[in-house]
Amino acid sequence: VCRDFAILEDHTLAHNLQEQEIEHHLATNVQRNRLVQHDLQMAKQLQEEEDKKARAQIQKHQKDLERQDCEIAQEIQVKLAFEAEERRRQEEKDEDIARLLQQKELQEEKKRKKHYPESQGHTGYEESYYAENGGMLLQDKRSGLW
Repeated sequence: VCRDFAILEDHTLAHNLQEQEIEHHLATNVQRNRLVQHDLQMAKQLQEEEDKKARAQIQKHQKDLERQDCEIAQEIQVKLAFEAEERRRQEEKDEDIARLLQQKELQEEKKRKKHYPESQGHTGYEESYYAENGGMLLQDKRSGLW
């Protein structure tokens, strides 16, 4: 009977130790699973924060590029307006010079007509004078065109 009792006692002790081991293993698994879930949530939060920062940085970079593009466009616009104004001034200056040259030519033509009447055999075109840039101005006497 003692031997049977000792066997039964060993069996119960072994069973209790095995149950404690199983409970400990389950508790460790539950704790590990909770830790993994917590870590996963933290990782998701950190990833979302990093994504937000990256999106904000990209938006800032895009706004900076847009601002730079606007500044460059404004500089180009100012430069084009300045060049257009310069061309307009040059055209006005050229027109004034052409008008003065035409007036001088008309005055010289009047002087020549007084000294040399047309009956003396002048051609339809005659050389008036050389301009400062070396070009020759010709006038058709019949039509008055330059």
